[in-house]
Amino acid sequence: MSKEFFLSARLKEENWKKQIITPRVAAAGIVESPDRKSVLIIERKFPPYGNAFPGGMMEMGETIEETVIREVFEETGIKAEPKGILSVISDPEADPRWHVVIVYVLLRATSDNDPKSGDDAVKAFWADINSLSLSKTLTKTCRYTLDDYIKWREKEYKLIKLQ
Repeated sequence: MSKEFFLSARLKEENWKKQIITPRVAAAGIVESPDRKSVLIIERKFPPYGNAFPGGMMEMGETIEETVIREVFEETGIKAEPKGILSVISDPEADPRWHVVIVYVLLRATSDNDPKSGDDAVKAFWADINSLSLSKTLTKTCRYTLDDYIKWREKEYKLIKLQ
C-alpha cells in the first residue's frame, strides 16, 4: 500500500472530526507591575462587560504563552514575561457569546510604562491589588482569579510550570 493511498484513506476516516464543535481556548494575563504592587486591568469592550485581566482567543499555531503575551500587548501596550499558569476556568457560562476555556497566566511586566488601551479594551490601567479586591466592577472570572492570585501571593499554592 502506497503512502499516498494510506494518507488519503486516513483523511477520509477522520472527516467526522471536522463536524465537532468544541469550546474555544483563551489566555488571560495577571500582569504584575515591576514593583509587584499593582496588576494590569482593562475595561472590556465586548461581553462579558466590566473590568478584567487582559486576554483573548488563542490562534492556530500559538502556545498559551505566545497567546497571552500577544493579547496583553494588543490590549495594553505592555510587554510582559510569563511566570506560570495560575488557574484555568472552564465555566460554560463565563462568556455569554460562547463556551470558552480560559487559562490564566501570571506575568511580570518588563517595563513600568503606562498602559494604553487597544484592540478589545476600552481602558487599560494599573490597579492596586488591595483596592481591586473591593471593586464591584470585576467580571465573574476576574473575581475568581483575583482570589486565586491573592492566595498565591500568600504562598498557599504553586504556579503550574509552563513547558
